[in-house]
Amino acid sequence: MNRRLKAFIYISIALLGFAPVQAQTPRAEALKLEILLKLFSQNKNLALSEIDTVNLAIFYDPANAAAVEKAEQYENLITSATKMPFKGKPVRVNTLSAEEVASANWDTFRGVVVIPGERINLSSMLQHCAENQTLSMAADSTMSGQGISIAVDMNDEQQPEIWFNATSLNNEGASYEREILQLVQHLRF
Repeated sequence: MNRRLKAFIYISIALLGFAPVQAQTPRAEALKLEILLKLFSQNKNLALSEIDTVNLAIFYDPANAAAVEKAEQYENLITSATKMPFKGKPVRVNTLSAEEVASANWDTFRGVVVIPGERINLSSMLQHCAENQTLSMAADSTMSGQGISIAVDMNDEQQPEIWFNATSLNNEGASYEREILQLVQHLRF
């Protein structure tokens, strides 16, 4: 499985590199999300055999029109995907506004995708992630420096780069094989 992920990322980088930058935007977002979900599925502590459904949350800033649009796009990409990397387990997506962080059912989430915005209370969200062993992810590399465990973003050549925050991964109980760690271009502590 780890070789498949590595091959997928390398092939995706190669294919994405042939498209003009303007045409890449929707594809780039879909690719970043797909890589995040594949990395999430490779977490050794996810324990897919012990759960019936993979519950994901998407948190966004409702006052930011771009964040609202991206949250809808991500929800649509996940719910319309024909094959998810979770060994046949169904996926349930909970799209929640920043105001719902405190009232969310954190004990049911296995992972959260955070979309940046001014109203996102990242410290509260990361505390919930640590308490519930929920993996935090973002498709924006700046979020890794703010405590998000895994981020995927596009570099200047419009190729995906993977960012891991080792402290947050540890706090959230995530663990990865060496082959996955070798794919990481940026590691923060």
